[in-house]
Amino acid sequence: MSSLLKDIYSPEFYDRLGSVLNNTLDDFNQDRFIGQILSPEFASMALKQRMSHSINIIAEYLPGDFEPAAAKIRLLIDNLRAVGVSEESFEFITRFTSCEFAVRPFIRLYEQQMLDRMIDWSHHENYWVRRLASEGSRPRLPWAMALPALQQDPAPLLPILDNLKKDNHATVRRSVLSPGNGLYKGPG
Repeated sequence: MSSLLKDIYSPEFYDRLGSVLNNTLDDFNQDRFIGQILSPEFASMALKQRMSHSINIIAEYLPGDFEPAAAKIRLLIDNLRAVGVSEESFEFITRFTSCEFAVRPFIRLYEQQMLDRMIDWSHHENYWVRRLASEGSRPRLPWAMALPALQQDPAPLLPILDNLKKDNHATVRRSVLSPGNGLYKGPG
């Protein structure tokens, strides 16, 4: 068994995911999906590249509009749970491992809807979910895709950061004050 983190994205992982996607999405072709995912370049891809590649391929099968796509993702989550795959929502997963890389494609595609959701997360009872609101919306992260629109104009982040800047948990406050959020002024 590989000890590389990138190898969690294995052929077995995609076979299982493809089977569930086949039962979730209209006109889904599992063989085509597996072929697209396991391209000749796949073996040499790093973790971030595999995540981005997977997101881009799955996005091809989702509806183009936010609401129908979100509905399909919710159905996918339900179907994954039905076959024994554990929780698949950002709010749950982020309590155990970081999800800031995973929300970024959704921010790029559905910026306002995701920022509205992150404002809700900034009030969440769990501090890891509150931290996700800050970290996930940072315009720059070294290990995740950039958010160019928010790099140009970080003002839409102010409601999230205002809610969190005096958070009762130091982990959340440190996230708000980090340089990557686009608003950090630093010392001096």
